[in-house]
Amino acid sequence: MNSISRLKHRMMEYDWGSRTEIPRLLGEKEPSAHPVAELWMGAHPKAPSLIETEGRWASLSDVIEKNPTDALGRETAEKYSNELPFLLKILAVEKPLSIQVHPGKSEAEKGFERESEQGVPMEARHRNYRDKNHKSEIICAISQFSMMAGFRSLDDLRWHVRRYCPDSLKNQLSLLENHPAPLGLKRFYHSVMTLSPQAGGRVIDEAASRANAEADSAGRWIARLSESNPMDMGVLGPIFFNLVSLEPGEAAYIPWGTPHSYLMGLGAELMTNSDNVARGGLTSKAMDIPEFLRIMDWGKIASPEMEMASETGAETDSRQSSGFKIIRPEKISDCERIYPTDSKEFLLSCIDCSESQTQIATSSKSVEILFCVEGMAVIIETDSRRVMRLSKGESAIVPGCVERYSITGPAKIYKASVPTFIS
Repeated sequence: MNSISRLKHRMMEYDWGSRTEIPRLLGEKEPSAHPVAELWMGAHPKAPSLIETEGRWASLSDVIEKNPTDALGRETAEKYSNELPFLLKILAVEKPLSIQVHPGKSEAEKGFERESEQGVPMEARHRNYRDKNHKSEIICAISQFSMMAGFRSLDDLRWHVRRYCPDSLKNQLSLLENHPAPLGLKRFYHSVMTLSPQAGGRVIDEAASRANAEADSAGRWIARLSESNPMDMGVLGPIFFNLVSLEPGEAAYIPWGTPHSYLMGLGAELMTNSDNVARGGLTSKAMDIPEFLRIMDWGKIASPEMEMASETGAETDSRQSSGFKIIRPEKISDCERIYPTDSKEFLLSCIDCSESQTQIATSSKSVEILFCVEGMAVIIETDSRRVMRLSKGESAIVPGCVERYSITGPAKIYKASVPTFIS
């Protein structure tokens, strides 16, 4: 791989997807026969992209394996054992995704080995670990995007429990009131999620009943979730977690160990190259409540500052102190804005160029993946003068060996790359 090449992304059909959003993005007939939830652009073993090379289509994983230094760039190849460290997706969310948590590196390695030794097939419905990688992610809203992420501040959480479950969670509420964070929150949530089916049903019934009389966002989501997921403890998610609405162009960074659920919208998602997940509600897929609770990073999602803010009445943005952050882009050129995080595996940016405004890219000597979400881009490799036209719904890979290239629009492109501080 020695030049910019076209990719053929993999389409994933899940019941929470949309029959219109991704087909419309790809210029295909809509509505589709089945809900289309995700487009994958990367080299994950589950569904590697195809790359156009020497007039034919080949697995991106195989092409990288044959010449990782040229494909990934020397530093990235050495740092990440000759593997592409990120996975770029387009998500179309029409129904809420499962409430889920992703593991850290140590948990992922141990979990993968454990399930492999137990003989759990890689595609088994109940398998949590399909690779040895930790998983953090960033979601950037293409349309308005609704989600739950991270626990509410303790004061806010107590208020919502009293509002929606004052009788059925009376005993559990005392755990929040009598123990400091993170211990109190951990004991509270463990107690709720391990209730018997009968006791859990009473909590859901009380919350759903009260939600019908409330007009706030938590009440509206509880009512909606209880209709589609009766007797699922995930219905209580809006009580426990921050409800966030991202405007187009805003993003949320979710580190491993943070509970979250995407509720509605179209977004570009960039993550560590992993498909590891433990689910705790709102899903027809297999749930593993003990593992879901075990791999939460309680020190991060239930910091002492949560308790301090509640005790002092200090005004804080709970979205920034409960395990995830809202990220607004930083302009680094006339055409490009980046979404900075502390991830060493990936960096998301948005390139917005016109016929009169060209993006001149000096390679970081590392691999990049481009996805065109609007218009048509003309991409020219500076040294070879090779030209590629990238239309809406198409993707391409820029190998690490390409030194410089330019992009002319009008086009809007999401770019996945490796941060320059990987070493």
